[in-house]
Amino acid sequence: MGSNNFDGPVLLDSLALQRGYFGTGGRAIDESVGPRLSGGAPANPNGVLSAPQGSLHLAAGTLWQNTDGVVAWIAVTTGVPVIQIDTGETIWVDGTFGNDGTGALDRQDLPFATITAAITLANTQILPKPIIMIRPGIYTEDLTLSTTDVHLIGYSATQTRIVGTGGAAPTVLISDLDNSLNNLSIQSIGAVSAVSFSGATSLNSSTVRNCIIQSNSAAAPSVDIRSTGVVTGSISNLDTCQIENRGGEAVNQGNGTSRFRDVYTSDVTRTGVNIDRGICLIEDSRFVAVPGVGLTIGVNGEARVDPATRWSSLTNNGTLTYYETGISPQYIPAVPGDWAGTAPINLQEATDRMAALLFANFGAIP
Repeated sequence: MGSNNFDGPVLLDSLALQRGYFGTGGRAIDESVGPRLSGGAPANPNGVLSAPQGSLHLAAGTLWQNTDGVVAWIAVTTGVPVIQIDTGETIWVDGTFGNDGTGALDRQDLPFATITAAITLANTQILPKPIIMIRPGIYTEDLTLSTTDVHLIGYSATQTRIVGTGGAAPTVLISDLDNSLNNLSIQSIGAVSAVSFSGATSLNSSTVRNCIIQSNSAAAPSVDIRSTGVVTGSISNLDTCQIENRGGEAVNQGNGTSRFRDVYTSDVTRTGVNIDRGICLIEDSRFVAVPGVGLTIGVNGEARVDPATRWSSLTNNGTLTYYETGISPQYIPAVPGDWAGTAPINLQEATDRMAALLFANFGAIP
């Protein structure tokens, strides 16, 4: 736009929207992308200016918008024009610039201030429900996902944080199926869990993915999987999560079936993962608890792990089995007749049978 000098307010209609430096006045430098404005808005723009409907009046610190084409001017905001940004099937949350009174579906420029308000709107929508995009910030709320197909997506697990209120409820309670938490940091305050999967009302097949989950309580695990509300047919998924509890357990499974993939427990004083009841399928995970136990399996619990999974220590009162992944390939003997009876089908079985033979002939293996 070159170098321009303006003295006083600038009236721009909707087809001639200009952008640039609007400040204390003076000549714009050659590199300027727009005009520099001196002066300021009239003391009362209403009734002073008239222009086509939708025109904008940019003053030294305020943006005014004409609404009736004659005299109705409304102070909109400071700085830049309001631009409507439509997005499909999305609810936006912004703790800094959002407003629960004006938040709207599919409007990135009209975010809600709280996640609770966004969930309330999502619960009223038909399937498939809109996703909830949460911008960076700290959100002090206790959340309940009580209907199906509600998905919370943060900016990242280090920049979008949900912190509990310190009340009696978990920071996030998932009590219906097919919900998900993604790219979030979730922290509990007090003697409650950060994330609780409840099977009280339905088959709770939900997922927590790319999250950092933290607690500091001996009274409740950081992640509680169906300790109340027994539903044996449900499945819960933890995928690429770091889970901490400096006061007690990181994860407790009370019932049902769960799948852990790339789950890491750290800063745990009592138990990394406790599988009290039900079945847990574990892939590529590491459970560390110092001075506690990395992995505990109860009498009615079963852990099925792949060879890449490790733990700092183990207490097994239930069932621990290994299953094969690409890390531990299938075993195909070159000469099947070398094995008495049926040849082993995987490396784990082959190793165990050779160890048993060595023990039988030479005693304990040094």
